[in-house]
Amino acid sequence: MTMKKFLAFLIMFFGMFLTAFNQTYEITGTVYYANSNSDPMDHTYVYLWLDGAIIDSVETDGNGDYAFTDLSADEYEVSFAHTIIPFGGITTTDATMIQQHFVGQITLTGIYFYAAEVTGDDVINSADALEVCKRVNKMITEYEGGKDWVDGDDNKKDAEITTQSIVVDIDVVCFGDVDGSYSW
Repeated sequence: MTMKKFLAFLIMFFGMFLTAFNQTYEITGTVYYANSNSDPMDHTYVYLWLDGAIIDSVETDGNGDYAFTDLSADEYEVSFAHTIIPFGGITTTDATMIQQHFVGQITLTGIYFYAAEVTGDDVINSADALEVCKRVNKMITEYEGGKDWVDGDDNKKDAEITTQSIVVDIDVVCFGDVDGSYSW
């Protein structure tokens, strides 16, 4: 092997080596409202988490799509942050379903389980059903827990990047809308 070929080989080898270590990835997805239509949520913000801290945020486009770019391989989480879409979707049916969950007649799971806990006391009970009834009847304008939307503290999604970019869709729901009936 001539010196010229050897140098060309070294340059090519180190170029591939450096490229492998400078690889960047993306986390993309769509934010949907957790109703039967899976309505995409535009003008909604998404957080990117790493080691329990928010490291970035982006706004969804008109189709509810978001993208975090130029990421290294790591164990991230993504979550709903906030939206300009107004609160809504609660009815007395939701209050009834929360009460039925409390007495064991039905089981609320996933995002609807989090949506049932409107009082902020980490327990789903009759007080939550009562708060929903009060809000439906306009006796109150916000819940005791102070939040309208099930957010990232309640609904983070794992987004681990190992060797390729990934897609992570996010479901969102208003507090109290345990039947997912809201549409706008």
